[in-house]
Amino acid sequence: RVRFGMKRSKEKGVVLGNNAITGYTKKKGKLEINEKEAILIRKIYSMYASGEYGLSKISKILYNEGYKTKKGGFIHITTLRRIINNPKYKGFYCTNTVMTKDYKNKKQIRLPMEEWVIKDSNGEIPAIVSIELWDKANEILSQYSRKIEDRKKFKKYGT
Repeated sequence: RVRFGMKRSKEKGVVLGNNAITGYTKKKGKLEINEKEAILIRKIYSMYASGEYGLSKISKILYNEGYKTKKGGFIHITTLRRIINNPKYKGFYCTNTVMTKDYKNKKQIRLPMEEWVIKDSNGEIPAIVSIELWDKANEILSQYSRKIEDRKKFKKYGT
């Protein structure tokens, strides 16, 4: 029943998922760009895609420019990483990001990005950044992630 309802909602153009996505406001199941927050999103992508700044440096720069969390702190690098990974910002729909491991206690695990289903939303989700900028930022992020994984393997096995 849940899957059927989700399928029916998608057919009607309703965007599923969290209502609190930075850069957008959700009204009646449709995402609309929140220009005030979209400026932040564009800034994050352009800074990271330039290759000059890492996530930690971006967090510090944004804090100094007045972009803070609701509690007044730094925007955490995990939050920045999730923003950069989110295909909605380029106008694409993304599913299959988590899997319910245990249906009884509803324990979910996050699937690797290779298993996500990402497809064009045909205009249902307005893009905040260009596809090229999104791809560039994600290429840099995946290169960095591979370097980190290689370091962990080297440290673990000492080879």
